[in-house]
Amino acid sequence: MTRPDESLTHEALAGAILDLADNQRLVVSDIATEGITHFEIWRNPAGVPRCRYRATIPWAELMAELADTWGSAVDAGGFGALSPDIGVICVQSTPDGSLPGPALRWLREVTATRSRLIGGHGLRTGDVLRDVISRERLTRVYELMVLRPDESGGMEPTGIQLFRQGTRQGARVLHTVRIARESPAEGTAFVVVSRDGFDRYEEVSAESWILPSGEHTFEAELLRPGRVRFHGLPGSPGGTRPVLDALMQDMPMRVPSLAGRTAHLICAVEMSGPQEHVDERLRRTAQILHEVRNAPNTETSLISYRPHEYRRRHSDVPVQPVTWRKTPEQTLKQLHLLEERTGIEQGYPHAAAVECVLDTVHERLPEEPFHDLTALLFVGARPPHPARVNAEEVLPCPSRLDWSDLADALDARPGMRFAALLDKTSGSPGPAWGRLGSGTPYSAEAVDVAALIADLGLTADPLLRVPFPIEVP
Repeated sequence: MTRPDESLTHEALAGAILDLADNQRLVVSDIATEGITHFEIWRNPAGVPRCRYRATIPWAELMAELADTWGSAVDAGGFGALSPDIGVICVQSTPDGSLPGPALRWLREVTATRSRLIGGHGLRTGDVLRDVISRERLTRVYELMVLRPDESGGMEPTGIQLFRQGTRQGARVLHTVRIARESPAEGTAFVVVSRDGFDRYEEVSAESWILPSGEHTFEAELLRPGRVRFHGLPGSPGGTRPVLDALMQDMPMRVPSLAGRTAHLICAVEMSGPQEHVDERLRRTAQILHEVRNAPNTETSLISYRPHEYRRRHSDVPVQPVTWRKTPEQTLKQLHLLEERTGIEQGYPHAAAVECVLDTVHERLPEEPFHDLTALLFVGARPPHPARVNAEEVLPCPSRLDWSDLADALDARPGMRFAALLDKTSGSPGPAWGRLGSGTPYSAEAVDVAALIADLGLTADPLLRVPFPIEVP
């Protein structure tokens, strides 16, 4: 049962702390049998009340320092360094209210000049202050920092409300957010901020979570002003504490969003040459298709090709569309069937029917694109056949197709991109692969598959950290 003194002391201290403005401070002096203990209270930039105490000054030490005039009692009690606008409350916490005579005179002097006196017989002032601060209603709105998709397809940092102004400790609220990709080692930042009436944000608390990608529903609990706990997240806390200012400074002006975008990845794989080279190409292609399974609204196609056949009585069908506009899983299944093929021919060693692949893609793609992005990826080694005999004396395409003209025609389509992944033994790529590899072909020896598909625009840049959760409308 709460005693009258305790209730009144609690109420007086709670009111004084609630009245604290952002630039003000309050000193609570505990007047006890053994001496004086000062507690200094202020609000941090987020509006959260903070408290620290000074070492207790024994009465014997205080009396020894007193001068002949009682005006110096203020300084001796530790108030001299305080500016005049700092409020002072003295809590008389001795069990029976008795104090040594000089202490009573000191107390009367101080309360008459700098403070007000409240009773608190037998109370532990530090415990009362701790309880008052933890029970204080929020003086500002608390929000969780998230990324919000905008109309242009990007994302902007903003806040979603967790707790309204006036909320008390123990309140709980449910929210659902999306994690763009599996959290990196430093985790995804769950940063709680306070927002005042001028829409100014200040960090309240911050922690990191190692979470899988996807949507997650969690419960936020207000433990006390300045402390929010998250429940129900399917991961583990990260080892580092995120800092809001650092995250905002390091984050790009815009974080790209792939929501609503449609894409078509066409993989053209050269099926000629040494068996180990073909196996490596198919393995890399499988990695790429596996990686794009999580890319939103993405269709895939698979084309196999080889060099032209220049021998008589042999049909020349160097290009075989294996799948067209299928899901990554469907294309992967057909790719595995290609992996079972044996008897791969060496074929003409100086070129392959790359130009016929370009022609096939050009014929199959509609005049009006179905997709926002179309990416054509070559996985092989040999360059295209020329349209006619050239200085290198490479045999020309029997259909006299010009790979450069076909590349120009495809490149003129909105959202068209090229890439090339070449065998590690391919040597110098040459002008054709420079053009079809968008300047710099990838090497199968050291390719970062995640970076490759990000460069094609199929996924967000793997090196671009998405520091905050994404808002779910």
